[in-house]
Amino acid sequence: MGPCRINGAGRWMSGLLLGLLALGRAQTPSDIRQSLTAEIEALTKEYEEIHRLQSAVMNDLERLRVEERLLTKQIALMELNLQETQARLQALQGRVDELQRERAEYERHLERRIVAMYRMGSAYPLKLLLSVPDARRVLQASAYAGAMARLDRVYVERYLQTVQALAREIQDLQQSQAAYQRALEAVRQKHQQLAEVRRRRELYLEELQKRGHMYARALTELSLASRRLDDYVQDSDYRPLLDIRKFQGLLDWPVIGPVTRPFGRVRLPETGTYILSRGIEIAVPEGTPVRAVFGGLVRYAGWFTAYGKLVILDHGYDVYTLYAHNSVLKVRVGDIVQKGQVIALSGSTASLRGPSLYFEVRFHVQAQNPMDWLKVLPGGPDIRTAAVMMK
Repeated sequence: MGPCRINGAGRWMSGLLLGLLALGRAQTPSDIRQSLTAEIEALTKEYEEIHRLQSAVMNDLERLRVEERLLTKQIALMELNLQETQARLQALQGRVDELQRERAEYERHLERRIVAMYRMGSAYPLKLLLSVPDARRVLQASAYAGAMARLDRVYVERYLQTVQALAREIQDLQQSQAAYQRALEAVRQKHQQLAEVRRRRELYLEELQKRGHMYARALTELSLASRRLDDYVQDSDYRPLLDIRKFQGLLDWPVIGPVTRPFGRVRLPETGTYILSRGIEIAVPEGTPVRAVFGGLVRYAGWFTAYGKLVILDHGYDVYTLYAHNSVLKVRVGDIVQKGQVIALSGSTASLRGPSLYFEVRFHVQAQNPMDWLKVLPGGPDIRTAAVMMK
């Protein structure tokens, strides 16, 4: 029987484990699996929580987004398992190849012995004794004949053991290959589900833009949510040593990217209508570190309707900054953060425009133009000018 070769259909994910390990050199496959399992559990709870809510437009969008992220993590875990299965298949194939080489070696040896014995005939032991010229060497010849007989038995036993072991390994390999193909097909189906969810989300956004009343409904939800935020930005007695008001116009940007929606009265190309934007929207890739523009106290960190995953920082002196649409939050309520500290990773939660950071500045509850607080970026175009031109 020829060697069983591993099907190459799964080689497209062969570098997955190395890629994951490259992101964290100290992580083992077990660490990666534990992390992915924890993320899947968290996303499942988030999906179920959103599913419980009323089917508002923003919640419909967010449900699709969470479903997309959940499928992505499930695929990553399944592909990690496939990678380990593929490594086991390669080890089994190596063992099969080794046993087949051993079997071939035993067969060649036994073939030579059989040919030699056939040529000597059935009286081979007697001929061996008679061929000794010296009577003193008869005992040695007899011992040699007995040793050869025992060695032949050993080779035959080893040959039979090798054949049996090879049969078991081939059966194990074939069963593992079948399991691998089933798992590979499951991954392909997950990829199809993921593509379908992404397609549904894109179609939903297109439908929102085509149907003005649905888009207006989403914006109404955003406006209502913005007023609800007033409860979190009321005057407080938090008074740090540094007064953020003295740094107006000098604050670092929370992320670097083009401003796709400026502050103030903005015309929506989707509907031709105008809305009042209480903050700015900065387009950045998902997963971009979001940094605190100034030191402060975390007043809110969690999900907020129409804002997605939101962080509110209290900087004292009745100044607050808001960071919305994040994918991951890095702080909790009550934390004290420093200027430049990563408080979240950007994302597209509850966003109508894809991955971005929505950023607000509030002073005495009233929304302020963030451009009046952020500094002009050196060595590049003035993003503030670009934002003003978009009005």
